[in-house]
Amino acid sequence: MRNYTTEAEPTALVEPWLEPLLPELIDFRRDLHAHPELSFREFRTTDKLVERLEAAGLQPRRLEGTGLTVDIGEGPIATALRGDIDALPIIEETGLPFASKNHGVTHACGHDVHTTTMLGIALVLHRMHQESPLGGSVRIIFQPAEETMPGGAHSCIEQGVLEGVPRILALHCDPRIEVGKIGTRIGAITSASDTIRIELSGRG
Repeated sequence: MRNYTTEAEPTALVEPWLEPLLPELIDFRRDLHAHPELSFREFRTTDKLVERLEAAGLQPRRLEGTGLTVDIGEGPIATALRGDIDALPIIEETGLPFASKNHGVTHACGHDVHTTTMLGIALVLHRMHQESPLGGSVRIIFQPAEETMPGGAHSCIEQGVLEGVPRILALHCDPRIEVGKIGTRIGAITSASDTIRIELSGRG
């Protein structure tokens, strides 16, 4: 199966809205990286997101336990965007000034970036909508527990986060792709693990 990589340039429409937020978003991401939380325990992360979205004038909806959603715009949902918020049970040894303060827990899979990206999109879309209506709405989903099985996607769906959603997009960091580029392909692009139990009976 062929892979496709294309240059991703910020558009003149979005750049003026995003640029003033970049310093804040960088700080937000580093704070998340320094305070990672394991699956279904992302309480601080959820609180931080709710606090920032409410400060922007949005009305986020907390999910049961951890995670949240927020709708930007008015009218039918045109699309949903999803980012995961949990970390991994790994000891960080990067030596970064914003390295994990929670021993044995690290954002080693980029979910701090995914979370911050979704927050940035929500803030930019909200500001754009205030100046000129979007002509629909976008649902941002901050999903808990992507790193465990069964994952948090099941509980999110059970709580109705996909109701009225005609399509959904997600993004994942990939260190093999240069900064400023987006990689995609036709067909499956990532995989998930599962557990299979086999029982054998017979003579030894």
